[in-house]
Amino acid sequence: MKLLWYADSLSYKLHQCSMSGLVYSHYAMGALPKGHYKILGLRNINVKDEYENPETVKYHILPSDSFDESVFSADELRILNRVVDKFKYMKVTEIVEYMHQETAYVETQPDELISYELAKEIRAF
Repeated sequence: MKLLWYADSLSYKLHQCSMSGLVYSHYAMGALPKGHYKILGLRNINVKDEYENPETVKYHILPSDSFDESVFSADELRILNRVVDKFKYMKVTEIVEYMHQETAYVETQPDELISYELAKEIRAF
């Protein structure tokens, strides 16, 4: 979900329009789209649950064999590839730490919506 926020934010920074149209909120692990549990339940989303304890669940979104790049424009694919290239060697905890330093995260409070205007200040890709 963090990489989805970065794709939307980079798209907004470059073109003043997010790719997905999702609305994000400030959560402890970073920016999450509203309704993220419903996204996890979509048919083509491959999710693995990891329980640290009875109260804490981590969701790992795994690659899908059914990725259809034809639904994306060439520019959207470039944005997605830039995001993948930026974070492909980072662990989840490193991505969380990185996101926690973004202006969009620092300038918002828990459960507060994150304005796309703050996406204009994401760090360089």
